[in-house]
Amino acid sequence: MKDNYIKQAWLVILLGLLYGAGLAGVQLGLSDQIKDNKRNETYAQIPSLVPGAVSDKVEEVTVTVSGKEKKVYKIFDGQGAHLGWVLPAVGGGFADAIELLVGVTADFEQITGLFVLSQKETPGLGDFITDDTLFLNQFRGMPLSKPLKVEKMDASAAAGQVQALTGATISSVAVTDAINKAIKAFGKALKEAAPASIPVAPAPLPVAPAPLPVAPASIPVAPASIPVAPASIPASIPVAPASIPVAPASIPVQPALIPAPIPVQPASIPVAPASIPVQPAPIPASIPVAPAPVKEIP
Repeated sequence: MKDNYIKQAWLVILLGLLYGAGLAGVQLGLSDQIKDNKRNETYAQIPSLVPGAVSDKVEEVTVTVSGKEKKVYKIFDGQGAHLGWVLPAVGGGFADAIELLVGVTADFEQITGLFVLSQKETPGLGDFITDDTLFLNQFRGMPLSKPLKVEKMDASAAAGQVQALTGATISSVAVTDAINKAIKAFGKALKEAAPASIPVAPAPLPVAPAPLPVAPASIPVAPASIPVAPASIPASIPVAPASIPVAPASIPVQPALIPAPIPVQPASIPVAPASIPVQPAPIPASIPVAPAPVKEIP
């Protein structure tokens, strides 16, 4: 009897492993297709989540939340004005995870729309979270100044209170908590990502200081011209000395004229003595005294 129970237990375990492996294989094989279907559904719901939005002008922004990269959708109108955001949100429902799309204003001050992207809640109870009239419409226009809160009775949308579905409080709380977590997480992530664009404005600051070196660069231009003036001074100095030898060159011309007449006069001196002996020639004997003076002349 015990052996029979053990065989049955192993059979159940084996079947469970086989079915689990089969589901995992299907999930892996169709994961890309599932993602594409959810993305297409998201774009189809954007105009209803953010009034005035145009699906063709949606910008996908990647942010880091809890160490994981996730996408949010930046919404614009036909003129390119930023209207708001569409945020993905996930909460643990009664049966399985609930995936939501939350539309908010650009300043994260108000909810503009809500859509249930995926859910497996109890039919006839929890699955009413997908109904606009019974549940979803009450979120539109709710302020986000403080976290939303579920109320079973007498809820006030103006105060951020959500009216729970009858018989599906867990599902109502799961949706509300998912919205609160998404607003907090993505609001913080977008604020942290915003400073990444701030360096674009300060970037021009280095451009303004850059002209400062331009003024000092012109300072060497003036000193460069200083050597030009000294260079011209020595150039003119040799010119004046060059004219100085010209004057001395004329000086020897005058001394050359002075000695020229000097030998002319001594040459005439012997002429006079040559005529002196002509007179004493007739009276050589009677005038012996005359030659004596001739000797004194030299």
